[in-house]
Amino acid sequence: MDLSKRISTFAVLVLALVFAFVKQGVAITCYMCNSAVYRNGEACETLTGDTSVFKQDCDQLTHPNNLNYTVCRKMYQIIYDNDGKEEERIIRQCGSSESPLGCERKTRPNTLQVHTCHCATDLCNAAPRSAFSTPHAVLMWLCAAAVLIVVEVLPFRRGAAVVGVL
Repeated sequence: MDLSKRISTFAVLVLALVFAFVKQGVAITCYMCNSAVYRNGEACETLTGDTSVFKQDCDQLTHPNNLNYTVCRKMYQIIYDNDGKEEERIIRQCGSSESPLGCERKTRPNTLQVHTCHCATDLCNAAPRSAFSTPHAVLMWLCAAAVLIVVEVLPFRRGAAVVGVL
């Protein structure tokens, strides 16, 4: 394979990698519930049994600030009352396009602790561990392996001029 074909193949793989991780502006489906006793209780906390009642097409919701719902959110809260008692809650919901992917912690001493995660695949806010879903992890490793194969198996010649690529 000549150099220009190698570079073209490499460029296609890089573009595929980029497009695989670009967040698209399409509707997302998320779990929507609140584990507070007066709401959905333990069914929301564990997502066991029939979870279809919690599935929400976020495109059907209207955001108060006219933003698009493009991510799922899972919040783990510890709320302290005036007597120092704590109540733990899990809230699953649709998130707006301004929400960064990943997790963050916020604390207000003696009143509230919140651990919030945002993810961008359907029903990804079910995961107890991470906002980075298994399909994304597998895709990332496959793309990295493909790039490594192209670079190692089809090595570029040193000093060769690249003309007319892209």
